[in-house]
Amino acid sequence: MSAPKIVTNYWAKPIPDRQFDWSAHYDGDEPNDAGQMMVGYGQTKEDAIIDLARLFAERAEAAKQQFYEKQPAT
Repeated sequence: MSAPKIVTNYWAKPIPDRQFDWSAHYDGDEPNDAGQMMVGYGQTKEDAIIDLARLFAERAEAAKQQFYEKQPAT
């Protein structure tokens, strides 16, 4: 299995703050039922990819905690 492709986009907003100029998301990712999608943002392409990786790690950690909370004690 290969790693999912990361898609990056550049869109300079008409504001002085540059921290949201780049975005990154996984190719084929779809919004969830609440309309949310995992997207990283940054001042550079690299920053956006790092932010996406941070979000992925946070989601994985939350899922791990939720999984172990539901497991019966042995």
